[in-house]
Amino acid sequence: MRCTPFVPMAALALAAACAPDQSAEVQQLRDRVAELEAMVGPPPASLDQFYPPQAEGPVYLARMHQLAGGITALGVDLGEQDMENVQRGFAQFRDEYLAVSQMVPEWAGQYPIEPVDRLGAALEAGDPDAIGAAFQEVGAVCHTCHVANLPKTYFRYRFGDFMALRITEPASGRELHYPDLMREIEGALTGAVVDVMQGQPDRAREHYGTFRARFELLGTVCAACHTTERRYFVDADVWEKIDALGDALAPAQPDPQLVQHTAQEIGEESCGKCHLVHAPSALTRMHWDEMGALAVR
Repeated sequence: MRCTPFVPMAALALAAACAPDQSAEVQQLRDRVAELEAMVGPPPASLDQFYPPQAEGPVYLARMHQLAGGITALGVDLGEQDMENVQRGFAQFRDEYLAVSQMVPEWAGQYPIEPVDRLGAALEAGDPDAIGAAFQEVGAVCHTCHVANLPKTYFRYRFGDFMALRITEPASGRELHYPDLMREIEGALTGAVVDVMQGQPDRAREHYGTFRARFELLGTVCAACHTTERRYFVDADVWEKIDALGDALAPAQPDPQLVQHTAQEIGEESCGKCHLVHAPSALTRMHWDEMGALAVR
């Protein structure tokens, strides 16, 4: 007769019964992961319908301005003791608050109605201390949501996707991806400095010619997003520095220190300052793409 291994099975059952319940800890970890994903991830896809190209303009942003104007108008009327318009304005603000809260389902939790209702009650009672505290509470709701979501919304809808840009080189017809163009610009500028330092002025001047041509091409890329003339990064002041670099490289034996200093000025005034404005959005969008690829895997 075959015997059932009762003792080992009993030991396993006993161990399982004595093991600590980790379900709460696991749930906390899952909640934290969800918070981090919401913090660093892109805005919800449902927001796309309220921005170009799906919408004719930034609809959601316009509603945000309307909401902000409503709460500010409340403060103005309150300061003027115009209580009739305070009550009317609060009702309009509350209606708009509720309407906006339903535009993006994923953000519905960012719009708690309780602070708004406490403000309404304080206004009705006319207690200055309660009104001040309620205003601060509603302001904190707005602030918390803005800290979490405003930067990513700007990055998604205000800044273009640099990784999607394609530039055609006029002379050869070769198509360049934007990162490739930036690498060629950096390599040519650095090459001009390095070759001068190494006593190879002819090669340095070749690099300068490449840099100048690539930088001129860079100026045309701005029109992909900007509809007005650019006054920074690629303007006449920067081109004066680029011409100055050409002048520094012109002698048979260029002064290496002058070449290096002039190139550094270009890097600081054009490359560096442009990156301060545009790199955060570009790198964030690259991060989102990488997160999406990881999610697919």
